[in-house]
Amino acid sequence: MPGRVQSWDSIVKRYEDRCEKNEGFKPMMELVKQLAGSPYAKDIRPATSRSAIIVSPKPELNKQREVLAIDYNLEREYFILELRRQQTGKPDGQNKENWVGYCPPKKVYPVIVEFFCLQKWFVEFSK
Repeated sequence: MPGRVQSWDSIVKRYEDRCEKNEGFKPMMELVKQLAGSPYAKDIRPATSRSAIIVSPKPELNKQREVLAIDYNLEREYFILELRRQQTGKPDGQNKENWVGYCPPKKVYPVIVEFFCLQKWFVEFSK
């Protein structure tokens, strides 16, 4: 898991460069641009791992925090969204489970916004 938050500009550039070498990265590049231009961009802390974008509403990314990993399967042409949560060691039934979802490129941004809403990552969703 990356620990260093990156700028949206650097992540957009990374995927533009990847897309120039392989058109298969176009859906990920388009999603990165959408997220970077979204009203959430100023409050989402992004980083990248080998192939995924990791986002968090917290100031730093680390294994002790809840994050959303967003990856794109080039062969099957769908996004993999994975909510990764810290396991707290609480008795059975009190730990929040990790979650994995799959989404086609045309629906991924609305699904991510719905995820933000369900997780109450932003003030407008906490009401």
